[in-house]
Amino acid sequence: MKKNLFTLIELLVVIAIIAILASMLLPALSKAKNRAREIKCAGNMKQISLGISLYTQMSNDRLPLCAWVGGGNIDYLWNWLLIANCNIPKDIFWCDDDANLTRNRASKTDLFSQCRISYGYNADYISGYLISKTKKPSSSIAVVEAACELTIDPCGYGYFYARTWSEPLNPIAFPRHSGKANVIWLDGHVSAERSTDGAYSGLYDDTVLGSCWSGGISGGNEYNRWNPSR
Repeated sequence: MKKNLFTLIELLVVIAIIAILASMLLPALSKAKNRAREIKCAGNMKQISLGISLYTQMSNDRLPLCAWVGGGNIDYLWNWLLIANCNIPKDIFWCDDDANLTRNRASKTDLFSQCRISYGYNADYISGYLISKTKKPSSSIAVVEAACELTIDPCGYGYFYARTWSEPLNPIAFPRHSGKANVIWLDGHVSAERSTDGAYSGLYDDTVLGSCWSGGISGGNEYNRWNPSR
């Protein structure tokens, strides 16, 4: 009886088809994985947002502090205050795309003690701020994905606060998700904001987060979304 066997040419054709299909599917799978990490990051920040809301209720409407007090007492930093008072898990303070996890690979215990978390507090404006004074809570920044040491390594090592102007010598807002950065706003909602140039500088555009330069630290420029009193 005659057997139906693949010829070498037919086998090569099948392999070529499989290779073409794989090349088409892999980018889609990579995009899906990136999107999943972005969603998980937003979920982390939503839990942090709830922690900030709870802390504010317990402290007479005052937002958490974010200051080195008493010669560098970490107990007065916003992330430590949430852990100590709101019983939220420590693991939610990192995005899976943070270089502290993907490149540094230090333990989360060490990273947390060094304030190497993925989310930067709006320390210039809201440290200890009376939230009832906020004029536009839905468009005023509480926390944003942040990174430091960008002049040394552009990969995005997270840090616990973000400056309100685009200067890579300082910790600043950083887009980890295909040109987007997740943001917690003072009304508690979380959104992904897209940089106008795909880099950190584009997050400080007036159409995105704005910066303190327009109105100054004490100014009230409407585009400075860092300033809750504008």
